[in-house]
Amino acid sequence: YPGRSSLEDTYKQILEDLEEAEERIETAKNGIVDYDRYINGAYVTVNTAPKNCGNYITVDVVTALKARVALQMDDYENAAKYAGDLVNSNRYPLSNTATDFESVWKNDKGTETIWQIAMTSADDAGVPLGTIFIGYPTTKKDYIPTQTLIDLYNEKDIRLKTYFGKYHLTVSSGNAADIYFFNKYPGNEYYNALGSETRYLNQPKPFRIAEMYLIATEANAKIGTAAAVKKGNDALNALKKARIEGWTDATYDQEALLNEIMNERERELVGEGYRLMDLKRWGKGVKRGKPQSKGLVLFPGQASTDGLDKLMDDQRMLWPIPKTEMDANPQLAGQQNPGY
Repeated sequence: YPGRSSLEDTYKQILEDLEEAEERIETAKNGIVDYDRYINGAYVTVNTAPKNCGNYITVDVVTALKARVALQMDDYENAAKYAGDLVNSNRYPLSNTATDFESVWKNDKGTETIWQIAMTSADDAGVPLGTIFIGYPTTKKDYIPTQTLIDLYNEKDIRLKTYFGKYHLTVSSGNAADIYFFNKYPGNEYYNALGSETRYLNQPKPFRIAEMYLIATEANAKIGTAAAVKKGNDALNALKKARIEGWTDATYDQEALLNEIMNERERELVGEGYRLMDLKRWGKGVKRGKPQSKGLVLFPGQASTDGLDKLMDDQRMLWPIPKTEMDANPQLAGQQNPGY
């Protein structure tokens, strides 16, 4: 049985795997990629240009993952390089209009996606991401964003309209309020099985170019030289200009840039699964913001609701090793993470 790997060993294995993946994916100089696809009972080779291949794993996907891993490793030079290479390639231009940006999420289209997971029909479509947050039936609204989150956006930010919707919500206590609900995954109508009722199904998007702008900003801010901070400002302003109508470039010093990137990652990546790793990387705990309406909170003021406030050293910031792995591998005896 294998012993428990150190964090250093784990990262070493990840980097080796990524290097091997890069070698195995062959990209022709003319920009055409050959893929083996399983079609009608046999593998056939098809050619697809990278700018149209959001559903395929390409060298760019590997580079994006290398940028993400480097940032988590505090390897800021490589994080800035990998993310900057993708941003500067211009293969994934940011949306020019609010309509184009909305189409990324509603119709699974657009130029910003480096890789999204394909679904071929209503019969074999995947997890309904929308209902995780909206609830089903949709009158439930299982997740209500905090006012603290909503306040991060201004009215000219196209993400406010795209990621959230307005709704008059009544809860079981009888309390009611007009709120913003989370609507980043509204459902692609292509996956509606019958009629026009949405199934809240969208293609998951593990890698988007917006994340690369954010990684480039944070990594350059961490490097901290005047030239690097300028690069970080350039990347952040480019993303803001695409998201906020009428945005005028701002200049942040290193400390202000690091603070602003925390806000911008929350604005851009909310609901995509990055938040816990971000908080751990920044050395922050979990503190719930103020609610949109106190009357909609179940058991208000308690530590499990709107009073939740956990420090960075809370045991739950580090997940337990699954019991099935502990039971199956005697080498892990006595090595469960603290508190479990």
